[in-house]
Amino acid sequence: MTNFDKNTDFIVGIDLGEEYSTLAYFDTKKMAPRVLDMSGGYGKVSMATALQYEKDELVFGEYAREGKTLSYFTPEELQKYIHYLIEQIKNINPRANISCLVLTGKVLLKEMNLPIPQVKFADQIQSIFTYHYYTTKIKKENILLLDFGATSLRISINKVDKVISHLGYSENPNLGTSFIDKELQKLFIKIYTDSLKLDKISLEDKRHMALFVKEIRDMILQKEKDHRLYFNFTMPPLKAEFSKEALAKFLSPFKKELIQTLNRSLKETGLEFSDIDTLCTVGGGAEMIFIKNTLEELFPDAHIVSHKSPKAVAAKGAVLMGAAQFSLIYVPLEFEKRMNLNYSIGLYGGSKSFIPIVDKNNFNPAKVYSCIILVNRKTTSPFTLDLVKKENEKLKLLKVLDIDPIDRPPQTTKLKITLRFDQETNKLKIKVKDLGFGELYLPTDFEKEYEVGAQ
Repeated sequence: MTNFDKNTDFIVGIDLGEEYSTLAYFDTKKMAPRVLDMSGGYGKVSMATALQYEKDELVFGEYAREGKTLSYFTPEELQKYIHYLIEQIKNINPRANISCLVLTGKVLLKEMNLPIPQVKFADQIQSIFTYHYYTTKIKKENILLLDFGATSLRISINKVDKVISHLGYSENPNLGTSFIDKELQKLFIKIYTDSLKLDKISLEDKRHMALFVKEIRDMILQKEKDHRLYFNFTMPPLKAEFSKEALAKFLSPFKKELIQTLNRSLKETGLEFSDIDTLCTVGGGAEMIFIKNTLEELFPDAHIVSHKSPKAVAAKGAVLMGAAQFSLIYVPLEFEKRMNLNYSIGLYGGSKSFIPIVDKNNFNPAKVYSCIILVNRKTTSPFTLDLVKKENEKLKLLKVLDIDPIDRPPQTTKLKITLRFDQETNKLKIKVKDLGFGELYLPTDFEKEYEVGAQ
């Protein structure tokens, strides 16, 4: 691509995480992705995916920890949050012009209106592998990717032999950091109430305890040692001991869960533990000590890769995908072509917004593809989603997905879209499921399946 000014034009990648979002940009001097520090003095490079209103103004990041998190964002708020993130590039260069934004993550918008020439959505696993194999020489191997996110542990098993062939995929919400946080919060509340011989704590103290857990979780779970807990936010305050033996007891069920999950995942692909050559661990929970110890026990002969700043790997990969679009770099990466699918399949959200579900030349009939979108429902009437294929930048309608009335007041709705290939009927099966919106609007029983002939 032409007309790219290396002094003022920026390629930006954002990994929208449930807990934290990470922004990276392409450094044209070092020809490498760099993570932008958005900590605001809180010591974390990433920014909390949170917002709250102060009078009539929106506040983002750690200052908004007590406000909304990603699951509760409206489409308008998510767009404002993304806009706020990309504006941070002005801290590097006040004259910065964002030429390309590549978004990856679990929740995307049905419509995207940003003043950026190119806005692209990237598959999170492809983003991670793009960074991994940009920094590591591609070789013949079986590689197991473990992405420890807030909502779940995501496992992807792949075979690499010039191209990357997908062998299996699974998720386990019981190993997501949000679930671990909740269990740690319960334990800390028990330590507090037992020490002071209390029956319970106030709702306000529970809220502060949840924030306390998020602040110290990394410090507690990344080292096998004794810790002191300072409950200065409670009344009365308390200093308590948390021994490494108590930590090991707390982590024991999570270790068992991890072993069982890996066993199931490998069994589904027909592989043994000894067949895995490389493990790549990323995500916010990747640095927990029980993860490292368990993987070393299960895969003694495998090469375990722990990238520096594991939370930032997906954002860095997204940036590299954008830089490759501008021919600034060459990423020697190719995913296995399945069924000769030379187009992408996704949703058309208007405003020239295409949300991919299956990327071009990357369709695996054995895999279930999914994405989560936010839809701003103005009324209780039925609405539609357009399933389209994208070929040579042109969109063609595959199926209009008629969404029946959802039984609750007009409000932002979170929908999960899944797509799989039915080899018996040679058709694509698409399922739309209502996920609700936060705690106030719980999911309904709406779930509808559609089918379309393989194109």
